[in-house]
Amino acid sequence: SMRYLNTVTLRPEAYTNIKNMTNGKEKKNDLFHLISTSNLNEYLRSFMEGLTAKVFRTYNASITLQNELNKFVYSESLTVDEKVKFYTEANKQVAILCNHQKAASKNFDVQVEKMQSKIDVKKEKLKLLQDNLKVLKGKKKSKVDLKNVSEEAAKIKLPTTTDKTMTAIKKLQETIAADEQKLQMKEDTKTVALGTSKINYMDPRITIAWCKNNEVPIEKIFSKTLRKKFPWAMSVKLDWQF
Repeated sequence: SMRYLNTVTLRPEAYTNIKNMTNGKEKKNDLFHLISTSNLNEYLRSFMEGLTAKVFRTYNASITLQNELNKFVYSESLTVDEKVKFYTEANKQVAILCNHQKAASKNFDVQVEKMQSKIDVKKEKLKLLQDNLKVLKGKKKSKVDLKNVSEEAAKIKLPTTTDKTMTAIKKLQETIAADEQKLQMKEDTKTVALGTSKINYMDPRITIAWCKNNEVPIEKIFSKTLRKKFPWAMSVKLDWQF
């Protein structure tokens, strides 16, 4: 398990109580040594049948996701990738709340380097297309220089008309923007396990309703396995709120 590390402000009486509980204990000892999961849940059930510590955890995860997603402002200009990025950030806040951490993979730096390398090549190709457009419009006399670019970028086939070049430029700009968002998300979540809260704690109806409301394909958020796990939630209405 991952260590939970957080700093909070306590009321004076709570601080005094906790300080008293540490008297005579070593750092390796449990603070609440007389409390176990079973007797805690037994105590909670005395207030309401079925109430457990996990119920609190599930509620906190779900209400946090709902509150985060409610901050979303829809715009027709937003791409699906931009919407997914917003959802991922909301999911991240839930994972942080639940302490769903993970160690960065051993080859994380290599993966990031490869992703960045591919983006760099695409940016080189974009510059070549922009130069090609200037040539076709007569704003640049010399031909597009393919000598000072990477071998991969030099393989580009430059369009022969302004319309085709402008279309290629727009498409490549969108691809670069999407790739940069994916790279940023990967770096932002390298030590956060998003899947645990998505599988076990967040009410899936929150996600499905949000996707339907904001024209995000559910497969962009839920894997095939999760879609099979939550068939009962798929028919949720657009205005459903946790």
